[in-house]
Amino acid sequence: MQICYIINMIRFLAAIDEKRGLAKGEKLPWSIPSDVSRYQELMKTKGANILVGRKTYEQMTSVLDGLNVFIATRSYNPTSKVIIVENVKDFLRGYDLNKDIWVIGGAKVFEEALEFADELWLTEIEGDYDCDVFFPEYKDTFVLSAELENQEEDGYKFHYRNYVSVK
Repeated sequence: MQICYIINMIRFLAAIDEKRGLAKGEKLPWSIPSDVSRYQELMKTKGANILVGRKTYEQMTSVLDGLNVFIATRSYNPTSKVIIVENVKDFLRGYDLNKDIWVIGGAKVFEEALEFADELWLTEIEGDYDCDVFFPEYKDTFVLSAELENQEEDGYKFHYRNYVSVK
């Protein structure tokens, strides 16, 4: 199945396990280099605006160089060229869709922004990784639109799946 790409949308980009787990102890419980490369490529080639929570930003600062970054936080004094977003919902309600925005986490940002999302670009990793941070429930408001062939790397089996909002 070929993936269609429509411009000027709010898209989520995340990797989750079978229980929608995102992280354990503020770290990814898996290491899939090709997924990290895909993540970076999508952000840099498909859109230049990124919405990210402060903790996620601090773990990914170098990956986000050269992009327009909006950090969802109330308590952060950035040292680089970023824009602080104090209220995710207000920001997305007023966001001018002259460019895509990629929402890349963390869990609280995903939860607050889900109602605004047009697409979810998910890496779904087989297995339960005993995560303590979760992606919000989405199966009632999104339908599968594209799926790439099954992947396997370093012992991890995973699937690239895209979902579109039914709103």
